[in-house]
Amino acid sequence: MSMPPPADPKFYRGSYENPIEVYLRRRRHHRNLRRAALGVALVAALILGNQNLWPDLSSLVGAGQLPPMPSSSKNVGGRTMGTPGATSDGEILVPAHVDARQAQEIAQRIEQYATPIQTLLTNAGECPEAPVTQPQDLDSFINTWNDSRRLVGLKPITALAANHPAWKDLSEGGISLARSLKISHGLVPAKDFKCRTVGGAKATYRADINYRLLAGSSNVMPLVNQKSRENLPRVSYELINFLDDDGKNNENVGHRIDMLDPTLDKTAVSVLALLNTGEVEQVSKISGYQFPKDNLGYGFVISSSVNALTQVRETDDQQLSEAARAAYPGETHQFENLRSAPPQIAWPAAGYVPAKLMPGALDVPGFERTDPGRWSLSVRDQNPSLFVDAKVEVWEENTFNGEAHKLPLQSETPVNPLAANRFGYPTITFKPLPLDHPGFTKLPVDTVKVFRVRVTTKDGHSWQYPVKTFSRLETFQAPKLELPEVIAEMSEAEHQQLPFKLTGTAGTDFGLELSRAGTSAFYPLFHGAWDGRMMGTELEEEISLTGVALRPGDRVRMWARNDQGESAVIAVVKGK
Repeated sequence: MSMPPPADPKFYRGSYENPIEVYLRRRRHHRNLRRAALGVALVAALILGNQNLWPDLSSLVGAGQLPPMPSSSKNVGGRTMGTPGATSDGEILVPAHVDARQAQEIAQRIEQYATPIQTLLTNAGECPEAPVTQPQDLDSFINTWNDSRRLVGLKPITALAANHPAWKDLSEGGISLARSLKISHGLVPAKDFKCRTVGGAKATYRADINYRLLAGSSNVMPLVNQKSRENLPRVSYELINFLDDDGKNNENVGHRIDMLDPTLDKTAVSVLALLNTGEVEQVSKISGYQFPKDNLGYGFVISSSVNALTQVRETDDQQLSEAARAAYPGETHQFENLRSAPPQIAWPAAGYVPAKLMPGALDVPGFERTDPGRWSLSVRDQNPSLFVDAKVEVWEENTFNGEAHKLPLQSETPVNPLAANRFGYPTITFKPLPLDHPGFTKLPVDTVKVFRVRVTTKDGHSWQYPVKTFSRLETFQAPKLELPEVIAEMSEAEHQQLPFKLTGTAGTDFGLELSRAGTSAFYPLFHGAWDGRMMGTELEEEISLTGVALRPGDRVRMWARNDQGESAVIAVVKGK
């Protein structure tokens, strides 16, 4: 295979640079990082603008002191890889927080927790008594939530005490939402919400809400019952919908920010569904849903509500009663968590990501997308406008860097540089895949699809990371490389193929380097165009060496690395 030169030399990071310039650039970069880590600004905004719920953090972070950005990195084969730290050109590599095997375990648990909602009321009365969320629903929701937080390096959350009033209030709020076939934080205006209680208004005002409505009709009652229960929302998918954060009103990905809030420590959750089946007229009367006039016979209406408490503080919103404005006891947040929180939070996360967690990839009944999936990057920085005029680049990789395809960003609002700024983490969102993208859930076993993301601010700060998505992984092996021991000398104009074979876990990184005779340093060949990632578990290729002069005593080294281990082999250049 012959390769064109890389279209973007900076992306592939050529190594033949003036060492003095590299030193000065690195020193300037680390000085800027130290300055950026001296403080944290709070611009707190809940999804519906509940700014007054958040505290002043100045007294909690010790005169603005935060942990410094990580600066250690791992050098494999003479090149800095995707571990925490800065590259030679000052670019921050966002780290992965789980390995391939752990990511596969998370993918399995997503399916394990994709059980139909168990907290189910069938043919309920006008205002049924608010149920207690079934343990299976609660476990499935919170465990999926914590698995998602684990992907980005955040601490797990736990449940508030069982006697905390928010549990009952959330359930009452869920009943009102499901019965009224509407969604609102605070159940306002009050006249529009059936079964409304003060507790329900208080809880939904402080919660993230995922509401779903499914309806259908048929002349065959057993078929209706079967279809309706099959369409019951799946608990783990409801959590994923919060992270996906689709919808025209969610450009700021506020639900995702809440789910991945570094300071969130405790929560209460309500998961419930109302299922009404029977004659269409009766179902319409109970549920409030109006079937089309030509629909006769039997029908079903499922209205579900999942409410996750993400705040307990007092509010002065005058749409609510005095009792609903009052704070809950206790606290949902632990601000000391900021001291150990990761400096960057990317979604989808850096590293291995189960396909169903990719924004825009989840296909569930009753959910129709309105916008391409929103990706996001949050970075700890004192400047709330950090990402204004930032440049976002996303490449779809195809084994070798030189074959990477740069993706055009999508929709009328492809980039939102002011998505959020919670606890000193300004966020940018971007949409690299089209609305009708089929997703990645049908990828073959032991196959990854890799995207490379780079975000660069107008003042030159830059972050880069790979996203390796998969449907199922079964092979977890350290890389093994095969390369000829000897290759012939050649001029730049001559042609020579270098065969190699690589096996290991899908997503294994590899690269090709050269060391001149009499020297010890290795440098990437062709500005890294032959570096890349193995999309499956085996790769056998030939690399064209045309364009580089090889002299006797030179050494060509190939390296490979994954979370199971490393490998490097050397071919020595011999005279003809």
